[in-house]
Amino acid sequence: MKAFDTTTLGGRIATARRARKLTQTDLAKLVGITQSSIALLESGSSKSSHNAIELAEALKVPVDWLVNGEGPAPFADTSGSSTHNDSGESIVLTAQKSLGSFAERLTFLREERQLTQAQLAAKSGLSQATIGNLETERNKGTKKILELANALHITPEWLIHGGNLAQAKGAFFRKDMGVLPAEDTGPEYLKGLFSSAKVAPVVEGDPEPQPGIPLPPQPRKLPIISWANEALSTPNETHLNHQAESWFLSPFEHSPQAFWMKICFDQMEPNYLEGDLILVDPTITPNNSDDVVVRNARGITDFGRLCLTPSAKYLEIFNPKYPDRMHRLEESTVIVGTVTGLVRQRRAMA
Repeated sequence: MKAFDTTTLGGRIATARRARKLTQTDLAKLVGITQSSIALLESGSSKSSHNAIELAEALKVPVDWLVNGEGPAPFADTSGSSTHNDSGESIVLTAQKSLGSFAERLTFLREERQLTQAQLAAKSGLSQATIGNLETERNKGTKKILELANALHITPEWLIHGGNLAQAKGAFFRKDMGVLPAEDTGPEYLKGLFSSAKVAPVVEGDPEPQPGIPLPPQPRKLPIISWANEALSTPNETHLNHQAESWFLSPFEHSPQAFWMKICFDQMEPNYLEGDLILVDPTITPNNSDDVVVRNARGITDFGRLCLTPSAKYLEIFNPKYPDRMHRLEESTVIVGTVTGLVRQRRAMA
């Protein structure tokens, strides 16, 4: 039997699929993509997949192993009853075909997570009797569906209506990690970035102080720092560097260490365009899904959306023309600052 090259994404997918005794069509159905997409990935024609979480869930392998090849191949037991029945058909496929009721889906997920009814009751805030009544269909539903879904690490929509289990688990994982779906990272995200930045109004002369009302912060000029500036290696001192390209008045609230950077590449389109100015604040600790500027040990500065997983940090870029849109950050990579504001030059109309 042909051995696959597990140093590649395609080889790992093919190896895991064969270990689980799945055809490409089986795997495609579990993930919710086409068989040709699986074939392109396994042949190496596609170098990355936006369905990595769903693929890992369907193949029962860690996401980090599937994406990066880290750790041993997790196939020590691929023939036991937990994965396949005596005929060799995947139990995952069989189980999903029979999960036609709320009670069946609830029982299946509870057993998959190796929880007793009492343990699930404690996690969801329901009584053990209620869990038992739901699984035996004495009760047809519960008002605490959200708590129940969170305890089972699944979307409430799947628990209620069923559907593609791998996609539902992937959607829950992304939401739990704070990773926004693609439709939430377009123009609406920019509107949110503008609205969340506190604008400091331009005031002519000295404003009259009002009793009990603090004066608004005054706009101040901040340096525009180039992407190659060595001062970025020490983010909290970057604003002191005198090799700024120019200066620009900031209308946003910011720390004294903040500075501007001008976008000069297309990897974050359509969210950010060439010529945009982004306000970078090194004093703000970024959260998952914040846009950040980073700099690695080789002095290369990059920009993207921060994605945090339990074992690694990734930088996501938006432009769909780039085949590899998830870059794992090295441990030595420094987060220069969090993007807290954006100014876009008005384009001339054609």
